[in-house]
Amino acid sequence: MSTLPSAPNLSVIAPGLEYRDGIWYAKTQAAISYPDSGNAECYALEDDSFWFQHRNRCLLTLMKKFPPPGRLFDIGGGNGYQAKLFQESGLAVTLLEAGAEGVQHAKQRGVQELICSTLEQAQFLPGTLPAVGVFDVVEHIETDQAFLRQLHTAMQPAGRLYLTVPAYQWLWSDEDVRAGHFRRYTIRSLSKRLHQAGFTIEYASYLFSPLPLPILIGRRFFKQVSSPQQHRSKADWLGFETTLVRWGWRIPFGSSCVIVARKI
Repeated sequence: MSTLPSAPNLSVIAPGLEYRDGIWYAKTQAAISYPDSGNAECYALEDDSFWFQHRNRCLLTLMKKFPPPGRLFDIGGGNGYQAKLFQESGLAVTLLEAGAEGVQHAKQRGVQELICSTLEQAQFLPGTLPAVGVFDVVEHIETDQAFLRQLHTAMQPAGRLYLTVPAYQWLWSDEDVRAGHFRRYTIRSLSKRLHQAGFTIEYASYLFSPLPLPILIGRRFFKQVSSPQQHRSKADWLGFETTLVRWGWRIPFGSSCVIVARKI
C-alpha cells in the first residue's frame, strides 16, 4: 500500500496544488494539446466501446503481473474510466487530469482522489510518486522526451511506469491531427525514449493486432476518419490478447503499444 499522504494532504508533495470542494486544483493554468470536446466525446462512448474495454482488461492484467509498488497516479486520465476500474480492483489510485470536465465525469463515476492539473502545474517533489500510468497521453505532448524525464524525476526509485500510445507513423491520418497528436510510435522508438529518460523496460508489446490493416484501408483509401475507439461492442473478441499478456508473451503487431517500465 502507498505511504503517500491521503488526498487532503497532497500539498505536502505537490506545492502547485490547492484543495477545493473535494478536488485538488492547479494554482496556475496551462494549455494542453487535446480537443476541448475530447473528454465529452470519450465519456459518451467509453462504457460501450470495445477499444476502451479491451485496453482496460489488458492494463489490469499487466498490473496484476507487474503490481504497482504504491499508489498509482493516472496522469492524463480523462474521465476516470480506467481509474475507476483500478480503484474497484483494490488499487490505490489518484486521477490527475487537466480538463475540468473530465475530472467532473470521474467524480460522477466515483473516483475518490482527483487532481485537476497537468504534471508540470502540480509540481510534484522529486522522488514522490511510486507508480504512474500514462494511457494514450504521451502522443499529445510535443516535447515527449522532456515529459518522460519529468516523470522519471517525480517517481520514487524503482517506481513503475505503465504506458500506452498509438502505433506506427504510417497509420497517421487526419484523425491524429483532430485528436491533438504529435506522433505515433513503435515499441522500438518508445523504448529508446524511455531508456534515454532513465527507465528500464520490464514488458513491451503491441495491442489490437487485427486493427492496423482496417485502419489503414479506411483512412487512406476511403477517407474514413472515425477512430476504433468509437465503435461500440460488448463482445470480448480480443480476449486472446489478454491471455497472451497474462502469460507474459509479446504481441508482435498492433495499432497500440503498451510498455511497463521501471525507474533505474
